[in-house]
Amino acid sequence: MASRSDNNKPTKINLSPAKILFDQTRIIASSPHKKIPKGFQELLQKDEMTQFDLFSTVFPSPHSTQEDMSHIIHEWDLIPLFGVSRRAQDALRTESGNLPLLKRKCRSLSGEIYELEITPAKIMYKNGTYKEFYPSSTEELVTDILRKISRDQTYGSHYPTRGNTQGKTACTFSISMIKAELKRQGHARSSAEIKEALTIMHRCFIEITKNGKSSYSEPLLPARSISNREQYLEDSTILSTVTFSSIINHAIDTLEYRQFRYDILTSLNNSIAKWVFRLLNVKYTNAGIGVAPFELKFSDAQEMSGLLDLGTTAKAVAELEKAIIALEKSKNVKGEHRVINSYTKVLKKDKKTILDAIFYLTPSNEFIEDMIAANSRNKIARTIPTIASK
Repeated sequence: MASRSDNNKPTKINLSPAKILFDQTRIIASSPHKKIPKGFQELLQKDEMTQFDLFSTVFPSPHSTQEDMSHIIHEWDLIPLFGVSRRAQDALRTESGNLPLLKRKCRSLSGEIYELEITPAKIMYKNGTYKEFYPSSTEELVTDILRKISRDQTYGSHYPTRGNTQGKTACTFSISMIKAELKRQGHARSSAEIKEALTIMHRCFIEITKNGKSSYSEPLLPARSISNREQYLEDSTILSTVTFSSIINHAIDTLEYRQFRYDILTSLNNSIAKWVFRLLNVKYTNAGIGVAPFELKFSDAQEMSGLLDLGTTAKAVAELEKAIIALEKSKNVKGEHRVINSYTKVLKKDKKTILDAIFYLTPSNEFIEDMIAANSRNKIARTIPTIASK
């Protein structure tokens, strides 16, 4: 058995059994007759409320702000859409610039088998040459930023599905907005790189087969309108527009999403660490003092993530552990753990051969508070009637 820990143990949070709600700056322990948080008070004052009103409202925990928050789409964000690095793509690409159809298989949280096919995007350059690309880390960062921007109703819009009329969720933005946000995160990209990422997501085609039956086929960004330099010089306020996957539109319609810490996600550079962080946000909702550590079995992570088919089991287990260490090292400006305080690893072996591994992840105090905030938000959001539920 191998283990890692430190002296930064989570402090006990003393809260009464009363209903726990959150406002913008602190935890409020209140009895049921107390007011609900400000964001939802404003919603209740509306004559009619939409699903997008709810999507736009979050409850930051004491360690976070509105700017730190976004939403995770339960199943969609755990599908391995972005895991092939540019270096790995270079090794696969032919001399003429082509990439093969990318096929992956993963298991959903509910046990369904997803078979994923990604048709690469073809990018033509000014010299007449072209290359094909799979969506990778830059595309993942850009789509996370677009999702966060869309939560602001100044830039986001949502039209729910009505009968046979497919709904649409869109985001208006400027390239400079994405560029500034990437720089703020420490992931600086040029305007040209951002535009290329948007083009790749628009041109690559995703097809998902669920339990042997085709269930989804669409580009990552089904529609895209990018303003060019000439348009910008004529009108500096002009914005670009993209629409998101129909799966995201459906999730907003049905409230199948959960708030989480966007700022932590985008601080991670390891694609497997990002997947584990998303998994924790979806599955470890009961994280708390006295609650058992989160149990992550390697074989489950391999089947669900589609990112750990790396040759030998020993190599793949090492990569998963590297991702977990990245979560352990993730700290805020005060030097406090943001995701997990420590972990323990138990190996299952046949003589010297590693067959499987189980990681026990102990949550940080900050992660616990984030889970309480997300749970409280979900509980209240589901009690507010929206236009669609009337």
